[in-house]
Amino acid sequence: MGQHLLGVIEFLSTGALSTIEVDIRTRVTDSSSKNFADIKIDGRSLFDLFKSRDFDVIACLGWGTAQYRTAEIYRLVLEEPSDMQGNRNSIYVCPDCGDLGCGAISVDMQVEDNKIVWKNFKWEGDYGGITEHSSRLADLGPIYFDFGQYCDVVKGTYFL
Repeated sequence: MGQHLLGVIEFLSTGALSTIEVDIRTRVTDSSSKNFADIKIDGRSLFDLFKSRDFDVIACLGWGTAQYRTAEIYRLVLEEPSDMQGNRNSIYVCPDCGDLGCGAISVDMQVEDNKIVWKNFKWEGDYGGITEHSSRLADLGPIYFDFGQYCDVVKGTYFL
């Protein structure tokens, strides 16, 4: 594993208060391209991290219809119910359709004091390999964000 990714893993697991921001990215294939809002934690791209671990996913933010964008934002700021079993929330989804059945990276989200915590990163979907794929995420988190800053960033993705 490259030194840069090792630093990401160590940092994401420290428990220190992290910053969150988004960056418009484009996923390009032979047949299509899609812009999305890549989530960056302390300046480090989750899209790049997940791609380095052989996950073909994009963030659920910054793309889709107005209804889809609104639903994702409200869900991620915990103003709507989670989209997965066990009160888990998807953060990176199928890049072609966003269907959770294709597979998604999800986290437990909880508010503690004035912080939101992402923990227990897992791969979930309807097409098998869940345990095997989740083992590639087991070393991530928990990640703590200032809840106000987090909400501002997530809500700001609507107009990207």
